[in-house]
Amino acid sequence: MARTKQTARRSTGASQPIIGCWYPFNNDPTTPSEIRRSYLPLSSLRVHTIIKDVASRTTLTQSFSNETSQHLKDMVYSFPLFAGVSIVSFTATIGDVHIKGVVKEKQEARQDFNKAVAKGESAALLEQLPKASDVFTTHIGNVPAGSSVVVELVYVGELQYDAEVDGTRFTIPSSIAPRYGTTPYDVLSSPLLSSIARDAIKIIVDVESPESCPVQKIQCLSHPVAVGIGRTSGMPEEDFIPHYGSAALSLNRTNLDKDFVVTVNVANANVPKAFLETHPSLPEQRALLVTLVPKFQLPSRSGEIVFVVDRSGSMDGKMDLVIQAMNTMLKSLRVGIKFNICSFGHHFSFIWPRSKPYNEKNLYKALKHVDAMESDFGGTEMIQPVQALLSQRYQDTTLDVIMLTDGQIWSQDELFQIIREASEKGRCRFFSLGIGSGASTALVQGIATEGNGISQFVTEGEPMDKKMVRLLKGAMSPHLSDYSLDMKYKKDDEDYEVIEHKDAYTVAITLPIREKGKGVQHTPMTFHNERRGGETDDNHAKGVSEDRFAHVPKVCTPSVIQAPHQIPPLHPFSRTTMFLLLDPSTYMLTPESVILRASSENGPIELEIDVEDIGKGEIIHQLAARKAVSELEKGHGWLSEATDKNSDTLIKTKYESFWDEMVEREAIRLGVRYQIANKWCSFIALEGEEEHEPVVFGGKGRGPMYGMAPRKQLASKAARRSAPSTGAIVKRRSESSASLSKMTALLGPIQKFSGPVDRSLRRGEGVYPSPIRRLSRPPIRNLREEGVYPSPSRRSARLQAGASNTEKMHILIRLQKFDGSWKWEQSLLDIIGAKLSKAKIPIRKNSITATALVIAFLQIRVAHEAGSWDLVVEKAKGWLAGQQNIDGEAKIQEAGVLLS
Repeated sequence: MARTKQTARRSTGASQPIIGCWYPFNNDPTTPSEIRRSYLPLSSLRVHTIIKDVASRTTLTQSFSNETSQHLKDMVYSFPLFAGVSIVSFTATIGDVHIKGVVKEKQEARQDFNKAVAKGESAALLEQLPKASDVFTTHIGNVPAGSSVVVELVYVGELQYDAEVDGTRFTIPSSIAPRYGTTPYDVLSSPLLSSIARDAIKIIVDVESPESCPVQKIQCLSHPVAVGIGRTSGMPEEDFIPHYGSAALSLNRTNLDKDFVVTVNVANANVPKAFLETHPSLPEQRALLVTLVPKFQLPSRSGEIVFVVDRSGSMDGKMDLVIQAMNTMLKSLRVGIKFNICSFGHHFSFIWPRSKPYNEKNLYKALKHVDAMESDFGGTEMIQPVQALLSQRYQDTTLDVIMLTDGQIWSQDELFQIIREASEKGRCRFFSLGIGSGASTALVQGIATEGNGISQFVTEGEPMDKKMVRLLKGAMSPHLSDYSLDMKYKKDDEDYEVIEHKDAYTVAITLPIREKGKGVQHTPMTFHNERRGGETDDNHAKGVSEDRFAHVPKVCTPSVIQAPHQIPPLHPFSRTTMFLLLDPSTYMLTPESVILRASSENGPIELEIDVEDIGKGEIIHQLAARKAVSELEKGHGWLSEATDKNSDTLIKTKYESFWDEMVEREAIRLGVRYQIANKWCSFIALEGEEEHEPVVFGGKGRGPMYGMAPRKQLASKAARRSAPSTGAIVKRRSESSASLSKMTALLGPIQKFSGPVDRSLRRGEGVYPSPIRRLSRPPIRNLREEGVYPSPSRRSARLQAGASNTEKMHILIRLQKFDGSWKWEQSLLDIIGAKLSKAKIPIRKNSITATALVIAFLQIRVAHEAGSWDLVVEKAKGWLAGQQNIDGEAKIQEAGVLLS
């Protein structure tokens, strides 16, 4: 494979993905300051992922070849990872030298790397890009001519919830898409797609769910894979375990043209869980994971909703699905809501200067506007439109913002700060949908995290209706407040103690010596030093490097660190995960349960979840530390709420001039203690340093979920008999209890798996989704005069013969009137296929019958798309219920007979 050369430059855009392995050079003596790059081929790429419950552990192995005749002093490789993951292991093999990385403070790691390279030793440095937490660079030092380099990364992460399949979603990014703004030097784009490997790319995803949670379905939304239900890749062919499964890239592919996306459905996956883990090497250090998928139902309320749609050039080819989803969302809005649509790119515009009431006239204008959308707004400027919508919002009501973007900008921190401040100051939430491969997961997730909302992702060609409706449901759900997560500790056989975590953030402060002491004797210094002005002695330089925070007041570590430090808003049917790092000072206390509380306009909400001890392990600690650090990287986290116990003053306020350094020091402490890379910590691997064996993720075979040690059950005997199935560390249980009753009251009944496992996915049979068909538009006819359907455009088309029920669903949604009803007409009957001859009594050809027919059609023929049409049907049923002397449900049942 030929190498390509490129001049290093700073740019605001690029046409190829930003990923590659390169080394710098300059062979032009006339331009000594101009650094050029030569790209090296990727020899092989292997990925092995283990999915267990709500977490994943991935081993990524990449091989490169130095086919030049040169000894390369510095080789650089830039690559993407999914936002929020924690790199927990880093090794490199350079020729025949094997080195293993440890986490150090970034400046110290760089110094060690430079010293090793200068001495001619093998070394490797892995760093997170300061401007984006989902982009990393690896520097490899002293690569001999003709030798190979093998880099192995291990990273862990939380699994994302996928509304389209109602399961978990795992993604391996294939590239760093070009992003708007100044491109960092280390990730300058390559004209050669370095993700193309000489050997076939190998990707294996193994699923090991709890015994009570059989695997129902595994599918890949992006590539053809071989799927097996009942065994993992390392099990014999004859073995079958219902709660195991696997998926493997089945073709001899040498490149990933787009992100690799796998979704997994298992039974009983959404039962609330609380896992307690003990660190294997840090004495008396424990961590707790709490996860749940809320199922509460509260009345929705009116407010303001603004749709913010990315129409930049990078959205080319994605707009048809955006338009389809926007139409569904607009038809799902309720009377009483004010709404607006903002389009953005290099510039931005709104339909109206301020949001308008949701009525027939404004809905018609919005549909017409959406149908004409193109990707014609140039570059991607996100900050200005967000500032504009916040400045023109109504201050006396809630604001919910739904952003659709392919997520490609570098200036993320500035945007996050604006969103975070808006969410903190007013009743405001942000929801986000990332579209296509290359979308910055850090950006899309960050918008939702900082905006107290939820995020979802879709790949190219993947329908987004269900995910958009799920975001809309979240936006229309009531704003909850006063969230708290408290721990219930067991004191003795009969007594318990509830401790509120907010009390733990009152901490002691230790001032530097020069601040707290006077009269301290110092050795006199001379006014005349023989050294030249810029020189310092080695001991002085070493001292500055070792303790560059010596002048910063020291903050005592709290007994409990909660991450995120504020409970994220709970949204129905969307997973929420929280972590607690328990200081060794709490080791004598036995956690019995966690209590989650919140307040709503309809009254308080509470849930108590029993704690399960899963023994020794590191993954929960690593995920918790990463979550805590990610908040610190954005300038907040637990430290922002800590108070000085002597003055009861916020540390952030009392020591304002030291705040940034305090944040950085805490992030470094967590990174080094738990060995995770972050903005201020890097992995450094040096030749000759001692290696340490990593802790195995989940053990072997059918061991515990997160560690090798046997588990310990902490709950009382009564709780043990009654607790619901909560993961690989819990057996099936049958009896009920007060704790389970509390859970059911909040979350609804737990759905037990009773259907058969999809055997068509067993034993390596290939599964590949069919291409998405171009959806046809409803017939135009005279609907424009009725204010139902906007003017025709080039995207409009009549119903095609053989259209699928899903395509018919979209047409019917477009035909729905503002009030939720449908008009009786022959074209509607043609779409539905109703047989009026089956009616036992004469049919009244009016809107009531038409509406009942459409509802019946959606519920019977398109039941699998309920996530897309349920808000539309809810509005239609509301319209039926408002008609005099009409039994809506009876009408729907009668209409169903005409469809059979």
